[in-house]
Amino acid sequence: MTLIDDMNESFCSCVLFYDGSGTIALKGKPAHLRPDKSFHIHDSPGKVYLAGGFPGFTPHADFFLSPTLQLNFDLGSFSEEKLQAIGQAELSRFNASTYRSYTRDPDNRVAVLANQQTLLSDFLETYGGVLQIEPLLLKKHNAEFTTADELQIVKMESGYNLSYTVRTPIDIDKCTYCGLCGPVCEEECLTETLYLDLSKCTYCGKCIQVCSAGAIDLYREEKRSLDIPAIVLLGECGIELPEDRTSIFHAESMNQLFSSLAPLQIDETISCRNAICQYVSRLDAGCEICVNVCPSNAVIKTENGISIQHEHCTECGSCISSCPTGAIQYEVFDDRQFVEWVDIVSIPKNCTVIIGTEKRLHALWWKKNLPEKNNFLFLEFPNIKALTAMHFLLLLSQGAGKVILLENNPFPSTLPVAGEIVLTNSIFSSLFGEQECVEIVSENKLTELLAKNCSSPLNEQYSDHRFDNRREKLGSILRFLLQSSTETIKELPLKNGYVQKTFGTVLCDSEKCTHCGACLNECRINSLTSDEDTLSLNHLSINCVQCGVCVEVCPEDALSLSQGLRLAPDFFIARELTRAETVQCLECGKPFGTRKSFDRVMEKLKSHRVVVSENNFFEYCETCRVVKLFESHQK
Repeated sequence: MTLIDDMNESFCSCVLFYDGSGTIALKGKPAHLRPDKSFHIHDSPGKVYLAGGFPGFTPHADFFLSPTLQLNFDLGSFSEEKLQAIGQAELSRFNASTYRSYTRDPDNRVAVLANQQTLLSDFLETYGGVLQIEPLLLKKHNAEFTTADELQIVKMESGYNLSYTVRTPIDIDKCTYCGLCGPVCEEECLTETLYLDLSKCTYCGKCIQVCSAGAIDLYREEKRSLDIPAIVLLGECGIELPEDRTSIFHAESMNQLFSSLAPLQIDETISCRNAICQYVSRLDAGCEICVNVCPSNAVIKTENGISIQHEHCTECGSCISSCPTGAIQYEVFDDRQFVEWVDIVSIPKNCTVIIGTEKRLHALWWKKNLPEKNNFLFLEFPNIKALTAMHFLLLLSQGAGKVILLENNPFPSTLPVAGEIVLTNSIFSSLFGEQECVEIVSENKLTELLAKNCSSPLNEQYSDHRFDNRREKLGSILRFLLQSSTETIKELPLKNGYVQKTFGTVLCDSEKCTHCGACLNECRINSLTSDEDTLSLNHLSINCVQCGVCVEVCPEDALSLSQGLRLAPDFFIARELTRAETVQCLECGKPFGTRKSFDRVMEKLKSHRVVVSENNFFEYCETCRVVKLFESHQK
């Protein structure tokens, strides 16, 4: 069987289909490919699962369309077997990609704050029929508006919380509307609508004296709270605002407010897996890189950990590529899917892997001006700014000679993915003397670069395709590369001022450490571990992201951090930081604690006269202690 048996001048797609034979087959078939028509394959050979194509160009199809498969089919030089592996990898990738997608109806509630009553009145007259307005006056008093004192604004996961105090001298629930208070007020502070103007009040107390219901208290106030999606400030309000002002608007930016009120299509393509996130919310400590690098304030800290505000997310990829543990994931093509894709495809030795978005690859396919020597593999990745050193090094460890990111403009050095490229190139050049194994190249310069020979320095390919998390996988790849290198490296050279602050070592002062285990409870990436048999505290440096939580929680100040990535064997092997002297049960000999902790507890008990000379049950393990207590009561 030939891969293409009915070639003509129309667009020919590489089709992955099932024809009833029991296995999925691959065939090249002509297809309609027009933006105003649905994707249609001529003479479909069977049930189609996936076909080469460009979903952004022809979005209407009954099956997955893969730019990756199409470019490797048209521009590559792969066997039918290899193309089928690429098709299978793409099908597996698309089937595994699941994320929530929904439309959010607009919420037109808005809190409007101003120091002047006239500004609020004008705003209500202009926008009252369009917006659901909660007006708050910040100075003076007015019968039409609530005056908010002691106002505090806190950014919430969705919108803002406003907490404030309101002077309420009239208790409406108690008032009988007898009308006795109005006539006795010489300043005419009290109106027939039960509004008491405190700016006129002399606090003479006559109204209180005539109120038999006890409904008047000139000093009465209420604490109020308001959750609102947006705030509008009119004029100079002079109030303290939160750092995140994404949904705080001014009179001159009302167009931005109204643009945010349209029905919003939300794709939750970014997620945070807090089980391996090294930000600890209850301490407000640890890694906050994703929060700091997000340009749209879409990544926030909450009481439950890091959370993504999807309505603000622009999918720039900064939080993903900067996350050292892999807690932040790109659900369109996450780390696990990427590792599985590489495993299924099996990267050809010495090939150049060209990664780009569908748009870039489509333009490259259209021009087809690539060199004849075409030992390269194409991969469509929806957001190349979400790539990390783990992705690059995995491809290189598989035998790829070079990784090219197809982009017209170089990335700013402040972009996290730019740092990941620098880190990758630094690692590879340190171990193998290779230069620029990962490059950003425009379509115009791609041909010139591909004409050069790109060979891998590896004699063997990395073959461990297990996946736990991004840091574990990166450590596994680095161990393999270190073993494949003949270089002896002490410290990783840093280039272009890029400092990788998420690698390092934990140091421990064994004299201070009491082996309380507080540090172990917060290390979710398993950099710090313990051995129950030897009561030792162990540290695996490659897993450490230098979040500092262990230092924060250590009650004895025994721990400290030392930043830097060392490409040496001991950096990838768990080492013992300290070992405790054990206390053994007087009855069975079982270790049940550390000598330091035991002595400290005993000192405190003695100071409170708890410990007595006879029947000292503290020196027994829990099991023997119960037996001894029982025996003592039987005597």
